[in-house]
Amino acid sequence: MDVRKYEAIIRIAEEGTVSAAAEVLGYSQAGVTQMLNSAEQEMGLKVFERTNKGAKLTEEGKRLLPLFRQIVNCQENIDQETAKLRGLEVGTVRIAGYSSIVINWIPRILTVFSKEHPGIDVWVTDCNVQGEALQRLRDGLIDIAFCKITEDVELYGEGFIKDKYLISMAEGNPLAKKQKISMKDLEMQNLLTETQGLLPDLDDDELPGVTEMSKRTHYSSTLLGSLQNMVKNDIGVSFSSELMNRVLDGEGVISRPLDQDLCRTLGYYVRSKNEMSYAAAEFIKCAKKVIRTMYADDPDHEVLFDA
Repeated sequence: MDVRKYEAIIRIAEEGTVSAAAEVLGYSQAGVTQMLNSAEQEMGLKVFERTNKGAKLTEEGKRLLPLFRQIVNCQENIDQETAKLRGLEVGTVRIAGYSSIVINWIPRILTVFSKEHPGIDVWVTDCNVQGEALQRLRDGLIDIAFCKITEDVELYGEGFIKDKYLISMAEGNPLAKKQKISMKDLEMQNLLTETQGLLPDLDDDELPGVTEMSKRTHYSSTLLGSLQNMVKNDIGVSFSSELMNRVLDGEGVISRPLDQDLCRTLGYYVRSKNEMSYAAAEFIKCAKKVIRTMYADDPDHEVLFDA
């Protein structure tokens, strides 16, 4: 089957309608509809249920979609390798990462990467939950996930730096007078987070009581600028990390460490070290070079990977 038909099915599943998929793919709606009908006819089964509200995957479609993504990813890898053999560079790298990483690391990496590899496109989305980012990676929606690195993940991951947890607050907040913040200090504070009902990648094994604390989240916003203004106006305190606080800290906002030395390892995951596309491998190589430069003169952060 023509790989474009698989691409059309994937886009329809992601966008929810044929018209939206056609717009993303740059085809007419009639053209995408024809590709879908032809694909279903070749397979002898329905992939979507069409309604007035859009297109919904059938049970058969749900089972086949990951395989379609594998086929499309393989074709992209073939295109990249053949172009490389001809002395050309083409391809696409799809990335998801924490907002703090997307804001602080990715622009600097892209500045270097776009000059070294002008023929490779990069798609970036933010995703503030490790499990969600890794599931996108498993499903073939992205090529690289930048997030917290843990030992219980079957994917290939590599750490970049240790990122300490902090508490951000307004300068006028009573906690600002303290040098370190305890869990008890937070009992009377409104909690602000990036993701509703979640504190950043912590569990009770790392910080006893954090699960119960997460239930007391009063406000959340995926927009770090909005979160910063809520902290600045003393609506609550933000349970965050050093990297995130590079965005949150500013006039009227200060940060304090916890009374427990807690940190997370930030880095990247890919599905397989040995089966990465050329474009993804080059992006990671570039990322390492940029991260090493960023933290070269920072005594508080040791780069975790080898040269």
